[in-house]
Amino acid sequence: MRRFLVDLGKTAGTYLLVVGGGTLALLLATTFIGYLPYSDRPGPGWYGLRVGITLGEVSFLVSWAIFLVIPAAVIGAMLFISAQLLLWIRTPRWLIATLGAAASALLSLILVAATGWIIAIGAVPVYGAALLGGVYGGWLLPNQAAQSATSVGLGARQRLAILGIWCLATAWIAFPFVPWPFREADQSLEVIIVQWIPGPETLVLAADGLTADEVAQMAAMGVTGQLSRRGTFGGGKGIKHARAVIVMQRPVDSPLALPEPNGSSLIYLQELGGWKKIPPHADTLRRSIRLTIANAPGRIIFETDNGPSGGTFFEWAEAPKGAGK
Repeated sequence: MRRFLVDLGKTAGTYLLVVGGGTLALLLATTFIGYLPYSDRPGPGWYGLRVGITLGEVSFLVSWAIFLVIPAAVIGAMLFISAQLLLWIRTPRWLIATLGAAASALLSLILVAATGWIIAIGAVPVYGAALLGGVYGGWLLPNQAAQSATSVGLGARQRLAILGIWCLATAWIAFPFVPWPFREADQSLEVIIVQWIPGPETLVLAADGLTADEVAQMAAMGVTGQLSRRGTFGGGKGIKHARAVIVMQRPVDSPLALPEPNGSSLIYLQELGGWKKIPPHADTLRRSIRLTIANAPGRIIFETDNGPSGGTFFEWAEAPKGAGK
């Protein structure tokens, strides 16, 4: 057991060194030659040969790399235990290398992409981390795991059963992070933000932006008063088109996430007790439309998983005196 724990620590440390250290080295090297691998302004890209880097840039990138330490150690330990299990059932070395390369590459890509939002990381270091992870999982991992591995005399069926369970467990872990085409096909998304001022009068649309059918659907739900469009946003590409109309009668006071419609039109109506979906049984995706509060009064930041993000915002207009009574 002691040797197993020591080898576990060594393997996790090696993964951290190869993927974490390698990604940091890639960031430093590309910055040194003049390629900006992070930042949302002006954004990643080639800005001419530089051959230099400041101490502040080095300190900034090293401080970001610290966020990789704990999750990288966990991933390294998971890969080691998985390789040990495969060796335990006498899985051929070439198959362990193949599975290890695929799993390590995917987990490395997720690791760097998930932590990279802190510095608005670009695609080059993310894909570089995936390549480093693939090299680690396909070459170093099988060798390190074999040093402390043992095997048992299991039949072919038992070994295939354990291998199948391992594959299912790996797929179950990776599934939420991968936009599988059959699960969430790419689609274009249009989002309309509408301010609703409740009142006794029949529903009135003060500006364009909504279809007659959408106004009729809300009127059928008993919505009365005035509607005014506050913003229209679009993004994403795909063979499907989705449209979400978010009808708000007051600004959000905490971060809000609403599921994207799945290739259809959907209305989100803000009521006193929460949000109503029209139609109620409309199909949605795991991706979300998010609204958060900005620093300026009345300003709300809007972003989606496949469209505009960051500084996209709309201004909230104060209701006229006496409105809504």
